[in-house]
Amino acid sequence: MPVPTSIDDLSTTAGSNSPSGADSPGDGDNYIRSLSAFIAQLRDGTATVGGVKFANTEAADTTTLDWYREGTFTPTLSFGGGSTGITYVVRTGVYTRIGNRALGNLEIVLLTKGSSTGNAVISGLPYSNESGVYSPVVVYVADMNGFTGIPVGYILDGASEIKFNLPSNSAPLDSSNFTSSAQVSVFFDIQVA
Repeated sequence: MPVPTSIDDLSTTAGSNSPSGADSPGDGDNYIRSLSAFIAQLRDGTATVGGVKFANTEAADTTTLDWYREGTFTPTLSFGGGSTGITYVVRTGVYTRIGNRALGNLEIVLLTKGSSTGNAVISGLPYSNESGVYSPVVVYVADMNGFTGIPVGYILDGASEIKFNLPSNSAPLDSSNFTSSAQVSVFFDIQVA
């Protein structure tokens, strides 16, 4: 086998990735240098192996996995667009993006709910939902008022915020449903725009 010039030149059969008897003795060093360079490319996220691309850039074709990222974000609860006086005990969010999907969860626990009124919205998600895609979310709540059951949560097309409806009548969840110790946990799946 000649000295590989790209990762695609390597064989999945380990014995095939070495100099043949016809190669010059100096090629052994070149093989080691080439393989070391390929390992560094994998480490740095600049290598392409078959159809899997490890760099976080947009790919032109739909068969290349072009994103992988893990991260955190800070969700924000608001009522009617305002968040006057809201303070938090817990306010965290984590996500993993794989290709065009961002999976994540967030948790909010209030210390005080503040004085803003209106419909409840959680904003600050790490990505916007693709246009034309409506994404339901999994919701857990505790220390809430005025309803039984679990609210329905959703992310509208093109949005990076979560809205909620009451389980009984589909009316929006609003500030009157929250106590000063309310807890909201959400699992989401965003189709990234």
